[in-house]
Order: sequence, then structure tokens, then C-alpha cells
Amino acid sequence: IGRIGDTRGRKTALLLTIFMMAAGTVLIGLLPSYQTIGVLAPLLLVVARLMQGFSAGGEWGGSTAYIVEWAPKGQRGWFGSFQQTSVVAGLLLGSGVAALMNTVLTPEQMEAWGWRIPFLLGGILGPVGMWMRRSIHETPAYREVEARGEVGKMEESGWLLAARAFGFTIVWTVCFYVLLNYMPTWTRQYM
Repeated sequence: IGRIGDTRGRKTALLLTIFMMAAGTVLIGLLPSYQTIGVLAPLLLVVARLMQGFSAGGEWGGSTAYIVEWAPKGQRGWFGSFQQTSVVAGLLLGSGVAALMNTVLTPEQMEAWGWRIPFLLGGILGPVGMWMRRSIHETPAYREVEARGEVGKMEESGWLLAARAFGFTIVWTVCFYVLLNYMPTWTRQYM
């Protein structure tokens, strides 16, 4: 998806990621059970999760590039940090919805049908996000590269920089998920 952002524009990549995330999320919420459609149920769940995963990965780089390319010079790090803040805000919002659902519904209701509600609520964000992203403008940096006819071209040193960024991203991602996803489980089990 990052390559799509580099060759067709940040806006196109961001429209694709919001569509994929919304579609994957709604698919999970509407997915028939194994008892209804058999082995197709887990296969569709894997497809939906892959859509969400590719979307999240593409969103990360695309939205950060978009924010940073619009940021005033000298404030790119500050503005770029809002992308990470929004990820954590989304995790908190999702946790809040799950907590509310578990408070309002009985465990039996949650297991039977209540677990679908957060996924369907998440699907509402799709059309809102698509509407918002359709009205954004392409970044000045992308328009400048496009005007020079250099869209999608990468210098030899660009590949080395891309490999470094990839390695850094792996380290950051592992730290992020260990702290925000695994630590609560570990704390609950061992503390």
C-alpha cells in the first residue's frame, strides 16, 4: 500500500486503507457461524483479518507520510506524533466499547450475538472516513514530485533507506504490541 501511495498518491492509498478496514470489520460482524456455513466461516474470518492487517499496515505509513508532508517545516516530528496518538486513542475507544458491552449484556448474550455489535459499529466509521478522505487534497510534496515526472522513482540509496526504515519498524512494532497487547494479559495472570 505504501507503493500505491508513492505511485498514485497518498489520498488514493488512504482511501484504499479505510475501505479495506471497514470492509474487513463489517465482514467479521456479519460472518455466519461454523455451524451455518462450515469451514467457509474460518476462511472468511482469515480473509477479513488479512484485510484489516494489510489496511492497518498501509495506514500506518500512509497516514504518517500524509501528516508529515503537510506539516510546517521544523514541526514534522510534532505533527507526525499525532498519528501514533490516534492509534492509542483508537485502542482506548475499542476497549471502552468492549467494556460497555460486557457491562450491559450478560456473558450469554455477548457470546451469542453481542460480540458482533462493536464490529458493526466500527463499520459505521467506513463511510465517514471515506467521505472525509475523498475531500482531502494531495500533499504538496507528492504534487511536486508528480509535476517533475518522478512519481514512483527511487534512487539507489532509497532502497537502503527503505530497508533501514523496515528494520526500525519491526523493532518498534514488536515493542508496541508487547507493551499494549501482551502486558495486560501477563499482568492479569502473574500479578
